[in-house]
Amino acid sequence: MGLASPIAGVLVSIAAFRIVLAAEPSPAPDRRAAAAAFVSELASGATAKAFARLDSTMTAAASEIRAGWDQVVANNGALARVAGTRRVRSGRYDAVLVRCDFARATIDVKLVFDADGKIGGLWYLPSGDAADYGAPDAPSPAAAAPPPGVRELEVVVGADPWKLPGTLALPAGGDGPFPALVLVHGSGPNDRDESLGGARPFRDLAWGLAAKGIAVLRYDKRTRVHRAQTVVLDKFTVKDETVDDAVAAVALLIARPDIDRKRVAVLGHSLGGSLIPRIAAADARPAGFVMLAGDTRSLDDALTSQTAYMRALEPHLPDARRAELDALDAEAAKVKRIDKNGKERIMGLPPGYFLDLRAYRPARAVASVKRPLLVLQGGRDYQVPSTELDAWKKALRGHKNVTFALYPELNHLFIAGTGPSTPAEYEVPAHVAPQVIDDVAAWIGRL
Repeated sequence: MGLASPIAGVLVSIAAFRIVLAAEPSPAPDRRAAAAAFVSELASGATAKAFARLDSTMTAAASEIRAGWDQVVANNGALARVAGTRRVRSGRYDAVLVRCDFARATIDVKLVFDADGKIGGLWYLPSGDAADYGAPDAPSPAAAAPPPGVRELEVVVGADPWKLPGTLALPAGGDGPFPALVLVHGSGPNDRDESLGGARPFRDLAWGLAAKGIAVLRYDKRTRVHRAQTVVLDKFTVKDETVDDAVAAVALLIARPDIDRKRVAVLGHSLGGSLIPRIAAADARPAGFVMLAGDTRSLDDALTSQTAYMRALEPHLPDARRAELDALDAEAAKVKRIDKNGKERIMGLPPGYFLDLRAYRPARAVASVKRPLLVLQGGRDYQVPSTELDAWKKALRGHKNVTFALYPELNHLFIAGTGPSTPAEYEVPAHVAPQVIDDVAAWIGRL
């Protein structure tokens, strides 16, 4: 039903590359030469040399590391050169960014070294994405910029005590009024871009749609901005976590003179997509709704389905990975047997959160949505499988204002790939497929 557990931040899609470091080391020596050598060895096919630089946990994931590199090359072309290196901080530890010029993109490979000089973490980052760098020992390159003419304004969604920082992307050309779209996150304490590994799907949607004349509002999620306040609440549901802030975001847009208040829509991804019927019931103002990878299943069923997929994908799991999946299965079992008198928090959440979700039937609730709906699904999505699109079609049979689309090559983030989707795929810098942006823009144009 989403990317992560809503507050605790436990990844439902288990990250392929993890940092496993021992006790706090003494100040690390300069590892820039070793980092550059690792990348060059990986690129040249000297994998034995490259993998000799990994710690034991990373060595166990060597096949995934190789697959991740191959995916980077498939998406961006061959490595042309290592353009430079710089040291950064990663929490308490030193790391190195290796600037890599591929045929079609520049990507920073981030490597974290342990006290013995072994690589304990690896990420692929869009070049210039300063939020992922930590504290550099050299000036960060300029952050990625929106398309020519697209303007971005910093805004505040909602009111005290739950104000949220957001960004409104406005189209070029004139003062409007423009049609507009609110973006609603999947599960987990997401930022406004819904960042995951090398992907920024909400930023892609915002910039792509703004370039086509549609204003887009995205914002940091309540459980990200107000984590300390939300994590101690005894009463907390998805209404508090998601629905109320989506309604506040709609209100912000409708109050603006440069927005066409009759053509404001709401897009929900993953858990946000599943909650579209609840958002529609809470707010009569939006002209229509978009559901990206919405799930009709219960949270515990979705969790166990994903862990089963991971076990089948990698039959010979390292002990640490198997323990992670076992822990998620245990949490899913707790959700399944929870009752109204329970006191135990699960994944950092009070029992009422899960009781509320368990009582919610998205496929039944969507029948009451009479405004236009656009329902999109990736065919390679292992978190919300394409069978869920069939469930939505069945639930909406006979509704005239519904459009469905299946994209066979796209994953849960609506990014293209080949073969079975894996968590490693999320680590590779990539973008939402242009066809998705085109289809959403065309649908909004008909509102």
